[in-house]
Amino acid sequence: MPGKIEHLIYVDCVVPVNGMSLYGMFEPLGVTSEAYGLPQDPPFLEPLYFHEEKIREIPKTYIHCTKSEFIAIGKPAFEKVIENAERDNWDYFQLDSDHPCMISHPVELADILLREQS
Repeated sequence: MPGKIEHLIYVDCVVPVNGMSLYGMFEPLGVTSEAYGLPQDPPFLEPLYFHEEKIREIPKTYIHCTKSEFIAIGKPAFEKVIENAERDNWDYFQLDSDHPCMISHPVELADILLREQS
């Protein structure tokens, strides 16, 4: 459905890797879901498949929460975004927030989201 998506926004998350589950992306980092007390639900365990080139063409925004509880897990994700921002059509923002920024920093998050709509 890339033709129906105008913009992707990733808020303090691990950017999906084609053919991998969320927990599958943690393993190479030496991070176990048990260490973080993460649920063993299918959405986290099942691999995600998508056309990488089509996703690359869609404008994207990554919002990094600098006080996130998940920095150890998310660091490779936001470092890769910064490294490849121009090539992969990314905007990058930092929020001085913990992971649930929509609760702790709703105004700041809304400002970024609204900026991305204009």
